[in-house]
Amino acid sequence: MESKPYRNKEIMKVPRFEESARFYTTPTRSKNMAKIAGKNSFPELKLRKALWAKNIRFRIHPKDFPGKPDLIINKYRLAIFVDGDF
Repeated sequence: MESKPYRNKEIMKVPRFEESARFYTTPTRSKNMAKIAGKNSFPELKLRKALWAKNIRFRIHPKDFPGKPDLIINKYRLAIFVDGDF
């Protein structure tokens, strides 16, 4: 099959990756991402305290599970992933 040429011959405008255009440079992006907690975040701690108060026992951050869940409850064969908002 032969491809058809574009009808509109305008040049596509690509945004520039500059801080003025709200794109962060590598050091700034690195600094922002370093502040994000991967473990023991506030929502995760609140959930763990609530589960413990209800006598639901769990394991935190198991290494041998696929997907690396935040909590697992062996009794119910349940894996819990707590997604924080940043």
